[in-house]
Amino acid sequence: MANPERKQFEEPVERFDWGPDLYTNLSPAQAVSQWYEDRIAQKKDKWQKRRERQTKERLAKLNISDL
Repeated sequence: MANPERKQFEEPVERFDWGPDLYTNLSPAQAVSQWYEDRIAQKKDKWQKRRERQTKERLAKLNISDL
C-alpha cells in the first residue's frame, strides 16, 4: 500500500503540451521541428519585449523621454 503522506510532496507530472492542433497535419519529425521553431520565435519576441522594457526603465531613471 502506498504511503498516503507522500502524495502531498510529489510534484505533478508536467505533460508535453502541443497546444492547439497546429501540428496534426505534419509528420512527427516536421511537427517537432515546427514546434521548436515556434518556441524560438516566442523566446525571441519575449527577449525583445524585455529589452524594450529595460530600455524604457533606464531612460526613465535618467529622465530622458523616448528617442
